[in-house]
Amino acid sequence: MKGRTTWYETVEEMQAHLDAYLEIYNTRRPHRGRGMSGKPPAHAFKAGIKLAKKAAKTPTKKEKKTAA
Repeated sequence: MKGRTTWYETVEEMQAHLDAYLEIYNTRRPHRGRGMSGKPPAHAFKAGIKLAKKAAKTPTKKEKKTAA
């Protein structure tokens, strides 16, 4: 069993390391989860926002009937 390999002197040092790891994990590392198709989470998140905005701009059938 492998133990800890990195020890931090301050919370700020640990936070900087965590921030760097999360940046790589969320923006560069390909993911294989359901619906990810090898895209990093940030890419999938931004694509979801674009779809949500597009859906919000498109009127529903009910809205179309009341506008007419």
